[in-house]
Amino acid sequence: MGSEENEGDVKPGSSISPIDSDQPTGIIADDSESRIITLNVGGRHFRVYKSTLEDGHFFRSYLDPRFGSPRDKDGTFFIDSNPEIFSHVLRYLRSPSVYPLFWTKAKGLDHDLYNRLEEAAIFFRIPKLESWLNAKKYLKAVSVHSSVHIARLDAFPDYKSQDDLEVSGDVEIERKITQREGRVYLCPLNIPKHRGKQYKCDSWCFGAQGNKPPEYEDETYTEVLTTYTRHIVNTAVLMG
Repeated sequence: MGSEENEGDVKPGSSISPIDSDQPTGIIADDSESRIITLNVGGRHFRVYKSTLEDGHFFRSYLDPRFGSPRDKDGTFFIDSNPEIFSHVLRYLRSPSVYPLFWTKAKGLDHDLYNRLEEAAIFFRIPKLESWLNAKKYLKAVSVHSSVHIARLDAFPDYKSQDDLEVSGDVEIERKITQREGRVYLCPLNIPKHRGKQYKCDSWCFGAQGNKPPEYEDETYTEVLTTYTRHIVNTAVLMG
């Protein structure tokens, strides 16, 4: 037996007429355009105001009594469609000023779900949603801003020597540890602070070096690559 979706379907304080015994239970006995109907979509029931469905041209004819649309024994309208996708269609019809965002930090945009929703928008003839999806405007719904900082591990005396990922506010901080090999400059006066930093040497250092070429030595060191990533949702795109 299909489940019935009730949350958010009926507005608080709404007046609903009792069901007439001569009326099919799929429709509330109310001649107003805001009457509640029940849809059986692929075995899952959705209760919704008829007026909510008006932006879907499919429903204008499908719900017309003269059309003779298929119904279940209890009078609910049957639609042979994917209930999961239809739930997104209905969510849009309830709030047509907000377009859907199918995105997570872990996987990014769900292109497959967007493609399936576009097929549904075509089927149910919802022009604005179909146009938005066809133009792939959702590609600009989330922007990613990243910056990278590279430093030797000895610059982080308190840092643990392993990869990690942390979140600070809306910024993800990812650190990767890499072993490197390179040549390191040696100060002629063997001043520790000048090691690998020729620019810190002064006239005393260069005087001690004389005409000899700079000296280097090979060493293996640990490098920390830190990536700062921030995801920003573009509400202007989602608001049409």
